[in-house]
Amino acid sequence: MKKIKILALVMIFAFAALGGAYATLWQDTVTLNATVSTGNVSLKWAEPDVGDDYHGNSPTNLLDGEDSVAAVLANGDPNPNATDQPQAPGIRRDVGHIALDGDTPSSYLRNDDRDLYVTIDNAYPDYQGEIEAWIVNDGSVPVKIQSITATQSNGAPLPGWITWNVSEDTATTPEEKEAKGTIDILGKLLEASDSEGNVHDTTDPSLTPQGLSNKVKVRVSIHIGDTANMLANQDKTVVFKLKINGVQWNGVDSENNILDLPNEIVNRFD
Repeated sequence: MKKIKILALVMIFAFAALGGAYATLWQDTVTLNATVSTGNVSLKWAEPDVGDDYHGNSPTNLLDGEDSVAAVLANGDPNPNATDQPQAPGIRRDVGHIALDGDTPSSYLRNDDRDLYVTIDNAYPDYQGEIEAWIVNDGSVPVKIQSITATQSNGAPLPGWITWNVSEDTATTPEEKEAKGTIDILGKLLEASDSEGNVHDTTDPSLTPQGLSNKVKVRVSIHIGDTANMLANQDKTVVFKLKINGVQWNGVDSENNILDLPNEIVNRFD
């Protein structure tokens, strides 16, 4: 009887041990760690130059304080007053004056070079000031010029006697500057920049073998007086605010409208 009891006890412990081994599962875990660093979209102004009207026989560079009637209006149309005497092109007067707002880049380029400050003094009907400058994409993501708007600094509309135009400036001679009219920069693609500010070509060589630039030279024309009768208010100060908006290259459609994120932008590479 003792032997039977001992045997039963041994079997109980044996089954207990078996049950414990069956309940213990072996486990292990693998983990993937990914570091995501986002790029940036960043536009800035560089190398601005200003001057008064372009006209025949003027040098390539913009002139300060030497006015004549603009041969081409800000919108690119011929100026109907260009041949009127005695203010025909070539009759130059030091009257209206456009200038960078300060003597140093830190004065006229502010907010990390995103804001360009220019002043126009003693303007008169048919005066036109010109601004040439580079728009540089110094960010790491390609950018398209999406929109250009102009208002007063408080957001109010500009008075009707101030007209303006922004175009790509590809001219290299005075004659080209007179004749070229308007080259729209909307939709212009600016390549990314590397860490040193140089162009970083992100194009696919199999699709787009030619490289792109990370900057574009623009010409801003500001004309005083409407095209019908040159009306303009005397003794009036208007703070003109021009806003050029750039969007990541795949964030706009073929008509330059901003897409809704994220659904319409996923996997778009055109």
